Amino acid sequence: MKVLKRSPGKFDIWHPDKRKELIHLDFCPFLSLPGVKSGLLLHFQAKPRGMREWGVYSIEEDCYYSRSHSQIEFIGELQQQLLGLDELRFKSNPTALCHFPNATLIFSPIENNNAIAIAPITIKEEIKSQWKPQSLSLN
Repeated sequence: MKVLKRSPGKFDIWHPDKRKELIHLDFCPFLSLPGVKSGLLLHFQAKPRGMREWGVYSIEEDCYYSRSHSQIEFIGELQQQLLGLDELRFKSNPTALCHFPNATLIFSPIENNNAIAIAPITIKEEIKSQWKPQSLSLN
């Protein structure tokens, strides 16, 4: 997926082969909820069907990352909170996601590998240099 930052908490994403299926992402409604001031927001993208990926928004960095299911790993014990918006009031995407309040991203140290790990902030430095992505598959 291609990602274009529009403003804080707002991004446009699209698949290079499906430019007409542009998705406008707005995380601002979630950022106004109590307790959603830090950490990561994880959601499954609305489209394009058959090419959807997982999206991770880093609140502190105000950055968005798009990855396939096989490029995201979870390390350690993570707190999580499922959040949803009233789709009749909010016309933006996403409308449901998982909030990891005390988590951070670790990026693959392997060249040309886009894998990321979602890990607790407390153990980030301990595992950052040791983490190597696993080969995940749903086959």
